[in-house]
Amino acid sequence: MTAQRPVPLIPGFTVQEDPLTREWVAVSASGRYKIRGRGQRELEQQRWALYGRVLAEFRQAIAETWPRPSLPGSQGTETMPAS
Repeated sequence: MTAQRPVPLIPGFTVQEDPLTREWVAVSASGRYKIRGRGQRELEQQRWALYGRVLAEFRQAIAETWPRPSLPGSQGTETMPAS
């Protein structure tokens, strides 16, 4: 009989061991995101990498949909006078 490994704690994720691969599988509370790793440290690294990807997607979506602010008095086609 082997001792059970302690379950890694990843905030916002439910963690279970995959019996076939012996890896930990963490699924986000929403079920949208899944990360895998062999231990606490690897899962944490995967989580931060996931956060980086989600943040990049969010920034891209904002850049594509959010109106660009214009400067007061500017029509966007004017050029600066030469000094």
